[in-house]
Amino acid sequence: MLLLHRKDTEINNLSSRLEEEESLVASLKKKIKNLEARIEELEAELEAERQARVKVEKQRADLNRDLDDLTSQLDDTGNVAQAAVSSSVNKSKCTISAQSLRNCFVCILSQDDDYQKAF
Repeated sequence: MLLLHRKDTEINNLSSRLEEEESLVASLKKKIKNLEARIEELEAELEAERQARVKVEKQRADLNRDLDDLTSQLDDTGNVAQAAVSSSVNKSKCTISAQSLRNCFVCILSQDDDYQKAF
């Protein structure tokens, strides 16, 4: 009888241990399921961030291209403006030179008239 009682106690202990292990397995399966769901959420977020990054990099490239175009246009406009100013300065110099030359001729003619009147 003692042997039978010991075996019953051992069976009860093993049954209790089995229930604890099964409970632990169920708990771990639930945690695994929750973690897998969280992994899926994080992967979706990561993919969304990757797509956003690609979009932002494309926009940045477009903006850099626009900036280069505007810089080139500004350089061209600056060169045209500089040429116009240079041309205007040259015209002014030519006008001043022509006026000075005319004044010299007027003086020479005036002096020539004075010279001829004197003789």
